[in-house]
Amino acid sequence: MVEACFVAAYQLIDRAHVHLERAAGGVEVSLRPRAGALGLDLAVVFSAELADQRVRLALMQQHLVVREEVVGRALFAADLEAAAEPYEFDPAEIAVPWEVRYGTPPEAAQPTAATRPDEAPPADEDVPGADEGGK
Repeated sequence: MVEACFVAAYQLIDRAHVHLERAAGGVEVSLRPRAGALGLDLAVVFSAELADQRVRLALMQQHLVVREEVVGRALFAADLEAAAEPYEFDPAEIAVPWEVRYGTPPEAAQPTAATRPDEAPPADEDVPGADEGGK
């Protein structure tokens, strides 16, 4: 019952300020409309939502064993299918290296000493701005 109240209150959170408090025999609900909310009878809307959530929770409990069995079988079947396929199975050829698929990359694509950020260019090359010296 308390869980159904929480979910029903959450459904109204955009239309009303909802305050739930434990009472002696259940839950006490206070509803105050938000500014700009439509003039709905919040008590009627909350009652209808509460009835829907109670039915949903009852069905969820009633079919818990069936749902767990279906999910368990689906996961078990997926595990068996994955184990039956060889690891190398790659129908889209995603795991094929570039060199195997297209050959060795051209030399121009290989980084040179001048293009590597961790190495400075040789001193005999003309480097733009090197002779300005902070002018």
